[in-house]
Amino acid sequence: MKVQPEMKNAGVAGPFFISIGDAEKLETFLSVNPDIPGDSCFVDGYDFDAYKSMGLQNFGPDNPPPKDIEMKAPDLGFRGWWNYFSNVMKLSPVPADMKFCEIPEGVLRLGATFVVDGDKLIYEYRGRSFNFVSMHS
Repeated sequence: MKVQPEMKNAGVAGPFFISIGDAEKLETFLSVNPDIPGDSCFVDGYDFDAYKSMGLQNFGPDNPPPKDIEMKAPDLGFRGWWNYFSNVMKLSPVPADMKFCEIPEGVLRLGATFVVDGDKLIYEYRGRSFNFVSMHS
């Protein structure tokens, strides 16, 4: 987030990142994404209260993924894929008490982007596809 100081000087608060997981997963995420400031992050627990309060849904029988989405792997290069595979389970929103072969609700949860000015919602985009974790080398 190299533009964060410029944004702050312009009077912009944020961006703020809300993710599913726990404090340990957040620390791991921040260690592999050093450009993201930790004080701009919030972890929503496995009860998904923040996500639910914004009306965000998850994929399931009543909300299947749109048919027009082309699911393909991003071009991460060797180092990027190494970082991905060595961290994906540490970062995935999988609760510790989950049983083998269960699909964790957190990986089915859709995200969104909101731009807020005071109490007024200026812009909103709700995700239509799975979210991928960004892991920089």
